Amino acid sequence: MFSALRKLTNRNNNDGNGGHSSASASNVGGVQTMAASLQRRFARGVQYNMKLVIRGDRNVGKTCLFQRLQGRPFQEEYSPTEEIQVASIQWNYKATDDIVKVEVWDVVDKAKKRKKVDGLKLSNNGAEEDEEEEELGLDAQFLDVYKGANGIILVLDITKTWTWDYVIRELEHCPAAVPVLVLANHRDMGHHRLVTLHQLTEHVANINRGSGAGEIVVCEGSMRNGFGLKFVHRFLNLPFLALQRSTLLGLLHTNTDDTRATMQELEACQETDEAHYDKFLECLTQRRRADAEARSPPPSLPHQPAPPLLPHHQLQSTPQQQPPPTAHIPTAPVAANQVTVALPPPASRSVAAAATGASSHRQPSNVGTAPAVPSAPDAAA
Repeated sequence: MFSALRKLTNRNNNDGNGGHSSASASNVGGVQTMAASLQRRFARGVQYNMKLVIRGDRNVGKTCLFQRLQGRPFQEEYSPTEEIQVASIQWNYKATDDIVKVEVWDVVDKAKKRKKVDGLKLSNNGAEEDEEEEELGLDAQFLDVYKGANGIILVLDITKTWTWDYVIRELEHCPAAVPVLVLANHRDMGHHRLVTLHQLTEHVANINRGSGAGEIVVCEGSMRNGFGLKFVHRFLNLPFLALQRSTLLGLLHTNTDDTRATMQELEACQETDEAHYDKFLECLTQRRRADAEARSPPPSLPHQPAPPLLPHHQLQSTPQQQPPPTAHIPTAPVAANQVTVALPPPASRSVAAAATGASSHRQPSNVGTAPAVPSAPDAAA
């Protein structure tokens, strides 16, 4: 079981022939390599993922249809498919811009088992070879191929009646909600026909799938010359529209739930303080007061001018100068006939005395002493 899942995910499948696979590089592990054009298209985003399942008996043309849907030519040689193949095809709904990723499954009812070869053969022991574990292939018995399917194509060969019996049995197992296309292949071999179109349409018309179920459509085709391929492409509109409808219904369901939840929120909001005008004004006033207090500046002390600062070098070199002391000179009453002599201020006298003393030291013999100013009593005498 795990080996089969590993093959589907890792896409590594060697057949033991020196490490060379017998299948092409584009079909490793049953998974087709996506074309570069599809990779660029899907890189922009995918709105819808659609799964298309192709089923039918062996040798009815399932793989030919699988190849034709990918735009590949018809292959004359019949090569039985060993396991389920999966590929993405280019398709869009009419002229819309919706990017639809269509996954086509070529389903095999019972895969061909192969011996598991992990590496090179180191011994020639036949008994051990018989006991080697066989790999499980991806087939309808291993996987539920209808899980997540949006469309089903049941292929039959009009020259083989048992292939029609296979379709009749398989119609009972198809999910009722999934559209089904019954494709009568090998129309180019009509001269060997054993299953008529009337048989197909009459049987399908008698099937009751219930109300709201997917439609069952019948058509003829030939993969050799491409007859019926346009009808197959148009049939893909049915599973796409069903997928689109289910997606939109899911969105509507989600929209209904969101609407109900919104109404509950509105009812709860009516019970809060925001629904009462008086409480709303009170809260609004409190918020405004808090904002005003936050924006107002803090209280500050009265401003006192600071004394001017001297440069640092002047503070160290210049000594502090103090004003000279002011001498107190007593005054006496002056008579009316007395002459008043104006005396210089004390500072001027000090400067003058200093200058006189300096002159007496420089010229002691030539300069005499200045006459003294008579005092007030002497002037009166």
